[in-house]
Amino acid sequence: MPPRSRRKRAPSTEAGRDLAEQARMLGEMRREQAEHRRDDAEENRRMEEEARQSAEKARDSAEDARRSAEQARNALNEVRRIAEHLRRHAEQERVTAEQGRRRGFERSKSETLEAVREQAEVLSEMRASAAELGGKEPATLDEPARRRPRTKRR
Repeated sequence: MPPRSRRKRAPSTEAGRDLAEQARMLGEMRREQAEHRRDDAEENRRMEEEARQSAEKARDSAEDARRSAEQARNALNEVRRIAEHLRRHAEQERVTAEQGRRRGFERSKSETLEAVREQAEVLSEMRASAAELGGKEPATLDEPARRRPRTKRR
């Protein structure tokens, strides 16, 4: 048997082989197209999943932002409440200090008046004693104290 390459082929067999080759190439092309479609579909699924995950992350971030804003509002309200409490306390301290200052002034005033009364009593007693010793009438509280006659000094 001679080698195949040297054999003559029948024209119908050649046409059949060409047809088979075309069919094979067409099948190969369709397989490649199907593979491309599968790859594209897989890529689309991946992109959709990534988009879904991104949307979920965005929702979570928005929720976190809402929570943070609520916490910030609560903290600000707490700071305002504390500031108001401190303001009231400072005002109360100021009023108390003012009252204490007034009481101190009143106390000082009453103590001064009491000391003046005591001095007036002592002065009155001294005048009475001097009058008894000198035989003179004691001076009243309203009249000024009498001057002693001056003696010459050497």
